[in-house]
Amino acid sequence: MSMLIAVHAQRDASTGKFTPNAHQMLEDVARWIRLYHLLFWAGQVKPSRGDVGVSFSVLLTERGLNALVARKAITKSEYALLVNDQLAETERHHAVLEWIIARFITAQRNGLLLGAVAMESRFLEEACKLRAVCASISDDAAARMPLSYVHLVQLLVDTLVALAPFALYPKLGVLTVMLSGILVIFFRGFVQLSKSFLDPFGNDDSLSENLNVNTLICESNKGSVRWSKAIHDLPFSTSE
Repeated sequence: MSMLIAVHAQRDASTGKFTPNAHQMLEDVARWIRLYHLLFWAGQVKPSRGDVGVSFSVLLTERGLNALVARKAITKSEYALLVNDQLAETERHHAVLEWIIARFITAQRNGLLLGAVAMESRFLEEACKLRAVCASISDDAAARMPLSYVHLVQLLVDTLVALAPFALYPKLGVLTVMLSGILVIFFRGFVQLSKSFLDPFGNDDSLSENLNVNTLICESNKGSVRWSKAIHDLPFSTSE
């Protein structure tokens, strides 16, 4: 999405650089993209033992949003829209995505974006794809496998590890000691890793193999300005 609008943003014919209005449009969209990911991931986590510092979930509260206003991540008018009673805390990122789409449509109508129908269709397709992917993350986290299945797998692995030495000894003899250790490390480790996917963000206080939301947010923040910076200057004249 950022790449599409950066490539099609209006430029000054004499300098080849973005016009002030086009540059402001790119800045707004980049900031909202960062805000969208911040609010989305804040809705996926909750305070837990594995947190280093304050949980990201606090950003969904009015206190957290006030802090974003103080850091100029959002404006006061945007704050007022986000704390609207019609929006649930975990749905505020949906409003931000709609801001991005509305900003795109307005910019195109005012001539700040020079693309045709194909570019508009592609941008809207990517916006819908972003919404779908984020929704699937929430769905996958909610629709986990039954806990009884987890207990069954744990029981099967424990039984396998306990009986493996007796089953292997008649054929392998002393080598059974070493091979049993390998089986224990592999199967027990594999089950432990599998369990971490049941609580990928550590919301249920699991402490092993949790996804680092900080990294995900940093990557999206970097991507929001990558394309506009890369094409700020062009190697040819736009007046040709």
